[in-house]
Amino acid sequence: RRRINRSFQHKKPPVFNKSTSSWEPSTETEDEAYGPFGSFLRGGPSPFLVRIIQPSQYDQAVFKYMAQTSCSRAEAQGNMDAYFNNAADWAYQKQEEANGRPVVDYTELKPKQAIL
Repeated sequence: RRRINRSFQHKKPPVFNKSTSSWEPSTETEDEAYGPFGSFLRGGPSPFLVRIIQPSQYDQAVFKYMAQTSCSRAEAQGNMDAYFNNAADWAYQKQEEANGRPVVDYTELKPKQAIL
């Protein structure tokens, strides 16, 4: 069973600003792990297009996931790329993980994915 490194959990996660109704990164939030093309390679055209056409929606999803799970920005980006690619499959996988199945590392770029 593969475990994702969570050594960054001591960092302060993004916070929800009630006055602006948006998630905001803390001073300790890492920079983005990879750009839109990295999203394309990991999740396909859907997350790539969300990042290009609606970058604020993508960032909000990443910050919210980081805050809810205390994960790194790279892990949150990978999960949101998988979510924007196929929300039903992503949700099913998360439920399976909650039931004890192996955790999927969505940050990993597999060689077969990179060969278009």
